[in-house]
Amino acid sequence: MRKRSLLFIGIFVIVGFALSACQGAAPNISDAWARPAVEGNNSAAYFIIANKSLNSDTLLNASADIARAVEIHETMVTNEGMGANEQMQMVPQDSAKIAALRKTEFKPGGLHVMLIDIQQDLNIGDTFPLTLNFEKAGEITINVPVQSP
Repeated sequence: MRKRSLLFIGIFVIVGFALSACQGAAPNISDAWARPAVEGNNSAAYFIIANKSLNSDTLLNASADIARAVEIHETMVTNEGMGANEQMQMVPQDSAKIAALRKTEFKPGGLHVMLIDIQQDLNIGDTFPLTLNFEKAGEITINVPVQSP
């Protein structure tokens, strides 16, 4: 009986440590890429955020030295009628919710980070740093390769 109690306590302690480690885990950012662009034009950055934490987080904003402005956008369909009258529109977002234990994909036709007024040409093969600012996880800087869409 005593061995069973000690085993139960040991398992409880290990599970407790594992859960507490997951609660504060920084999100994993993968599959980052950006569209090529000519200086003065706009581009967009895409990536996947895997939130391994038991807590949701919020992407508050992003920044990059290669652009005059960086904004979170979401592409949405406007319903000004049906069928041929539907239009795609990029809508600036104040932030983006990142659900606990989920992946959030920033992709063409969905959430993305707009790079407005590029300050240098972005050619295929180039890379640049992009800093993502999260409410809980803080700042995470990733290197974004420029690729063909």
